[in-house]
Amino acid sequence: MRKMLSLGLPFIMLGFLLFSCDSDKGDSNDDRSEMIAPTMAVKGFFGTDPLQMYAGIYPFSGDLDLRLQLFQFYISDIGLIKTKSGTTDTLFVSDIDLISFADIINADDAKEGVSLSLDEVPADTYDGIVFGVGVAPAYNATQPGDYTPPHPLDDHYWSWARGYVFAKIEGNADLDRDGNFEQKLTFHMGGNDAYRQWHIQEPIVIGPSNETLRFHVDLERVLKNENGEFLDFRQVTQDHSNDANIVSFVMDNLRAAIRMEQN
Repeated sequence: MRKMLSLGLPFIMLGFLLFSCDSDKGDSNDDRSEMIAPTMAVKGFFGTDPLQMYAGIYPFSGDLDLRLQLFQFYISDIGLIKTKSGTTDTLFVSDIDLISFADIINADDAKEGVSLSLDEVPADTYDGIVFGVGVAPAYNATQPGDYTPPHPLDDHYWSWARGYVFAKIEGNADLDRDGNFEQKLTFHMGGNDAYRQWHIQEPIVIGPSNETLRFHVDLERVLKNENGEFLDFRQVTQDHSNDANIVSFVMDNLRAAIRMEQN
Protein backbone atom coordinates (compact mmCIF):
# COMPACT_ATOMS: atom_id res chain seq x y z
CA MET A 1 0.00 0.00 0.00
CA ARG A 2 1.42 3.39 -1.10
CA LYS A 3 1.92 5.82 1.77
CA MET A 4 0.04 9.11 1.39
CA LEU A 5 2.30 12.18 1.43
CA SER A 6 1.08 15.19 3.33
CA LEU A 7 2.15 18.38 1.50
CA GLY A 8 1.34 20.77 4.28
CA LEU A 9 0.45 24.45 4.13
CA PRO A 10 3.80 25.77 2.70
CA PHE A 11 3.50 23.54 -0.36
CA ILE A 12 -0.14 24.48 -0.89
CA MET A 13 0.83 28.18 -0.83
CA LEU A 14 3.66 27.55 -3.32
CA GLY A 15 1.22 25.83 -5.70
CA PHE A 16 -1.16 28.76 -5.43
CA LEU A 17 1.63 31.22 -6.29
CA LEU A 18 2.72 29.18 -9.31
CA PHE A 19 -0.88 29.03 -10.56
CA SER A 20 -1.22 32.79 -10.09
CA CYS A 21 1.97 33.45 -12.10
CA ASP A 22 0.74 31.24 -14.94
CA SER A 23 -2.61 33.01 -14.91
CA ASP A 24 -0.93 36.42 -15.07
CA LYS A 25 1.21 35.25 -17.99
CA GLY A 26 -1.88 34.18 -19.88
CA ASP A 27 -3.52 37.56 -19.29
CA SER A 28 -0.40 39.27 -20.65
CA ASN A 29 -0.64 37.29 -23.89
CA ASP A 30 -4.27 38.25 -24.23
CA ASP A 31 -3.31 41.92 -23.93
CA ARG A 32 -0.93 41.85 -26.90
CA SER A 33 -1.98 43.99 -29.87
CA GLU A 34 -3.80 42.21 -32.64
CA MET A 35 -1.83 42.07 -35.88
CA ILE A 36 -3.53 43.43 -39.02
CA ALA A 37 -2.38 43.13 -42.65
CA PRO A 38 -3.82 46.35 -44.13
CA THR A 39 -4.67 46.96 -47.77
CA MET A 40 -3.85 50.12 -49.69
CA ALA A 41 -6.68 50.89 -52.13
CA VAL A 42 -6.10 53.52 -54.83
CA LYS A 43 -8.77 54.90 -57.16
CA GLY A 44 -7.91 56.88 -60.27
CA PHE A 45 -9.73 60.00 -61.46
CA PHE A 46 -9.46 62.57 -64.19
CA GLY A 47 -10.80 65.61 -62.41
CA THR A 48 -14.04 64.35 -60.90
CA ASP A 49 -14.52 61.54 -63.43
CA PRO A 50 -13.44 57.96 -62.65
CA LEU A 51 -10.36 57.08 -64.69
CA GLN A 52 -10.73 54.39 -67.34
CA MET A 53 -8.17 53.28 -69.89
CA TYR A 54 -9.35 53.23 -73.55
CA ALA A 55 -13.05 53.79 -72.78
CA GLY A 56 -12.98 57.19 -71.11
CA ILE A 57 -12.80 60.47 -73.06
CA TYR A 58 -11.61 63.43 -71.00
CA PRO A 59 -11.73 67.14 -71.98
CA PHE A 60 -8.40 68.85 -71.27
CA SER A 61 -6.86 72.30 -71.32
CA GLY A 62 -6.04 73.58 -74.78
CA ASP A 63 -9.43 72.70 -76.25
CA LEU A 64 -8.73 69.03 -76.85
CA ASP A 65 -9.85 65.62 -75.62
CA LEU A 66 -7.76 62.82 -74.19
CA ARG A 67 -8.11 59.07 -74.25
CA LEU A 68 -5.71 57.22 -71.97
CA GLN A 69 -4.05 53.86 -72.51
CA LEU A 70 -1.69 53.63 -69.54
CA PHE A 71 -1.14 55.37 -66.23
CA GLN A 72 1.16 53.83 -63.64
CA PHE A 73 3.75 54.82 -61.06
CA TYR A 74 5.94 53.30 -58.36
CA ILE A 75 5.77 54.04 -54.66
CA SER A 76 8.63 53.10 -52.32
CA ASP A 77 9.20 52.54 -48.61
CA ILE A 78 5.62 52.84 -47.38
CA GLY A 79 5.71 53.50 -43.64
CA LEU A 80 3.28 54.24 -40.83
CA ILE A 81 4.40 56.96 -38.44
CA LYS A 82 4.07 56.51 -34.68
CA THR A 83 5.11 59.11 -32.10
CA LYS A 84 5.46 58.03 -28.48
CA SER A 85 7.16 59.80 -25.57
CA GLY A 86 8.58 62.39 -27.95
CA THR A 87 10.15 59.79 -30.24
CA THR A 88 8.89 59.29 -33.79
CA ASP A 89 9.27 55.86 -35.38
CA THR A 90 8.37 54.65 -38.87
CA LEU A 91 6.96 51.15 -39.22
CA PHE A 92 7.57 50.09 -42.82
CA VAL A 93 4.85 47.98 -44.43
CA SER A 94 6.17 47.68 -48.01
CA ASP A 95 9.50 48.15 -49.78
CA ILE A 96 8.14 49.00 -53.21
CA ASP A 97 4.93 48.60 -55.20
CA LEU A 98 3.65 49.48 -58.66
CA ILE A 99 0.30 51.23 -58.89
CA SER A 100 -0.98 50.54 -62.39
CA PHE A 101 -4.33 51.43 -63.93
CA ALA A 102 -3.53 49.48 -67.12
CA ASP A 103 -6.38 47.02 -66.48
CA ILE A 104 -8.95 49.62 -65.41
CA ILE A 105 -11.02 49.58 -68.60
CA ASN A 106 -14.67 49.92 -67.50
CA ALA A 107 -16.84 51.66 -64.91
CA ASP A 108 -16.86 48.71 -62.51
CA ASP A 109 -13.05 48.49 -62.60
CA ALA A 110 -12.77 52.24 -62.03
CA LYS A 111 -15.09 52.06 -59.03
CA GLU A 112 -12.98 49.27 -57.55
CA GLY A 113 -9.56 50.81 -58.28
CA VAL A 114 -6.35 48.93 -57.55
CA SER A 115 -5.25 47.34 -54.27
CA LEU A 116 -1.91 46.58 -52.68
CA SER A 117 -1.37 44.11 -49.83
CA LEU A 118 0.83 45.50 -47.05
CA ASP A 119 2.75 43.81 -44.25
CA GLU A 120 1.19 43.14 -40.87
CA VAL A 121 1.22 45.84 -38.21
CA PRO A 122 -0.22 46.04 -34.70
CA ALA A 123 -3.79 47.31 -34.56
CA ASP A 124 -3.38 50.88 -33.39
CA THR A 125 -3.90 54.55 -34.15
CA TYR A 126 -0.93 55.86 -36.10
CA ASP A 127 0.08 59.49 -36.53
CA GLY A 128 0.58 59.51 -40.29
CA ILE A 129 1.92 57.73 -43.33
CA VAL A 130 4.91 58.35 -45.60
CA PHE A 131 6.16 56.93 -48.90
CA GLY A 132 8.30 57.82 -51.86
CA VAL A 133 6.78 58.59 -55.26
CA GLY A 134 8.99 56.76 -57.75
CA VAL A 135 11.77 54.23 -57.19
CA ALA A 136 13.98 54.97 -54.19
CA PRO A 137 17.67 55.33 -55.15
CA ALA A 138 18.68 52.07 -53.45
CA TYR A 139 16.18 50.12 -55.57
CA ASN A 140 16.91 52.19 -58.68
CA ALA A 141 20.50 50.95 -58.50
CA THR A 142 19.26 47.38 -59.06
CA GLN A 143 17.96 45.78 -62.25
CA PRO A 144 15.23 43.26 -63.20
CA GLY A 145 17.66 40.31 -63.13
CA ASP A 146 18.08 40.85 -59.40
CA TYR A 147 14.48 39.77 -58.77
CA THR A 148 12.43 36.62 -59.19
CA PRO A 149 9.15 37.32 -61.04
CA PRO A 150 6.53 38.29 -60.19
CA HIS A 151 8.06 41.34 -58.53
CA PRO A 152 7.34 45.06 -58.96
CA LEU A 153 10.91 45.58 -60.21
CA ASP A 154 11.13 42.73 -62.71
CA ASP A 155 10.12 45.11 -65.54
CA HIS A 156 9.83 48.81 -66.56
CA TYR A 157 13.58 49.27 -66.77
CA TRP A 158 15.69 51.48 -69.04
CA SER A 159 18.87 49.55 -69.79
CA TRP A 160 20.32 52.60 -71.53
CA ALA A 161 19.70 54.77 -68.50
CA ARG A 162 20.43 52.05 -65.92
CA GLY A 163 17.32 52.81 -63.96
CA TYR A 164 13.59 52.26 -63.74
CA VAL A 165 10.72 54.20 -65.30
CA PHE A 166 9.13 55.81 -62.24
CA ALA A 167 5.90 56.83 -63.97
CA LYS A 168 4.26 56.20 -67.35
CA ILE A 169 1.49 58.18 -69.01
CA GLU A 170 0.37 57.06 -72.45
CA GLY A 171 -2.65 57.87 -74.58
CA ASN A 172 -3.95 59.83 -77.55
CA ALA A 173 -5.17 63.38 -78.06
CA ASP A 174 -8.00 64.57 -80.28
CA LEU A 175 -6.65 68.02 -81.12
CA ASP A 176 -9.67 69.27 -83.09
CA ARG A 177 -12.34 67.24 -81.31
CA ASP A 178 -13.53 65.50 -84.44
CA GLY A 179 -13.61 62.10 -82.72
CA ASN A 180 -10.27 60.97 -84.18
CA PHE A 181 -7.58 60.61 -81.53
CA GLU A 182 -4.75 61.03 -83.98
CA GLN A 183 -1.96 62.33 -81.76
CA LYS A 184 -0.01 59.72 -79.80
CA LEU A 185 1.19 60.80 -76.33
CA THR A 186 4.02 59.09 -74.43
CA PHE A 187 5.57 60.41 -71.22
CA HIS A 188 7.97 58.22 -69.23
CA MET A 189 9.59 59.73 -66.13
CA GLY A 190 12.66 58.43 -64.31
CA GLY A 191 16.04 59.19 -62.76
CA ASN A 192 16.98 59.70 -59.12
CA ASP A 193 16.27 63.42 -59.39
CA ALA A 194 12.64 62.55 -60.16
CA TYR A 195 12.10 60.84 -56.80
CA ARG A 196 9.68 62.62 -54.47
CA GLN A 197 8.56 62.16 -50.86
CA TRP A 198 4.86 62.11 -49.92
CA HIS A 199 3.51 62.20 -46.37
CA ILE A 200 0.48 63.10 -44.36
CA GLN A 201 0.45 63.83 -40.63
CA GLU A 202 -2.96 62.94 -39.24
CA PRO A 203 -4.46 60.05 -37.23
CA ILE A 204 -4.79 56.76 -39.11
CA VAL A 205 -6.73 54.01 -37.36
CA ILE A 206 -5.90 50.41 -38.27
CA GLY A 207 -7.99 47.68 -36.69
CA PRO A 208 -10.31 44.73 -37.42
CA SER A 209 -13.04 47.03 -38.71
CA ASN A 210 -10.69 49.41 -40.48
CA GLU A 211 -8.14 47.45 -42.50
CA THR A 212 -8.04 49.55 -45.71
CA LEU A 213 -6.01 52.70 -46.37
CA ARG A 214 -7.91 54.55 -49.10
CA PHE A 215 -6.28 56.92 -51.59
CA HIS A 216 -7.14 58.55 -54.87
CA VAL A 217 -4.96 60.06 -57.58
CA ASP A 218 -6.12 62.67 -60.10
CA LEU A 219 -4.41 62.30 -63.49
CA GLU A 220 -5.67 65.71 -64.62
CA ARG A 221 -3.76 67.20 -61.66
CA VAL A 222 -0.65 65.34 -62.85
CA LEU A 223 -0.88 67.04 -66.25
CA LYS A 224 -1.89 70.48 -64.92
CA ASN A 225 -0.64 72.26 -61.81
CA GLU A 226 -2.57 74.32 -59.29
CA ASN A 227 -1.64 77.54 -61.14
CA GLY A 228 -3.32 76.32 -64.32
CA GLU A 229 -0.07 75.57 -66.16
CA PHE A 230 -0.40 72.37 -68.20
CA LEU A 231 1.41 70.11 -70.61
CA ASP A 232 0.55 71.57 -73.99
CA PHE A 233 0.06 68.56 -76.23
CA ARG A 234 0.08 70.80 -79.30
CA GLN A 235 3.72 71.59 -78.49
CA VAL A 236 5.03 68.41 -76.84
CA THR A 237 3.76 64.87 -77.37
CA GLN A 238 6.46 62.74 -75.77
CA ASP A 239 9.30 62.79 -73.31
CA HIS A 240 11.52 60.03 -71.97
CA SER A 241 13.05 62.08 -69.17
CA ASN A 242 15.06 64.11 -71.69
CA ASP A 243 13.61 67.45 -70.57
CA ALA A 244 14.32 68.08 -66.89
CA ASN A 245 11.59 70.72 -66.73
CA ILE A 246 8.94 68.24 -67.89
CA VAL A 247 10.19 65.60 -65.45
CA SER A 248 9.99 68.03 -62.52
CA PHE A 249 6.59 69.29 -63.63
CA VAL A 250 5.08 65.80 -63.88
CA MET A 251 6.63 64.37 -60.71
CA ASP A 252 5.82 67.44 -58.59
CA ASN A 253 2.25 67.28 -59.84
CA LEU A 254 2.03 63.53 -59.26
CA ARG A 255 2.98 64.00 -55.62
CA ALA A 256 0.32 66.70 -55.26
CA ALA A 257 -2.29 64.59 -57.09
CA ILE A 258 -2.22 61.79 -54.48
CA ARG A 259 -4.72 62.27 -51.67
CA MET A 260 -5.67 60.08 -48.72
CA GLU A 261 -9.35 59.54 -48.00
CA GLN A 262 -10.44 59.38 -44.38
CA ASN A 263 -12.70 56.46 -43.45
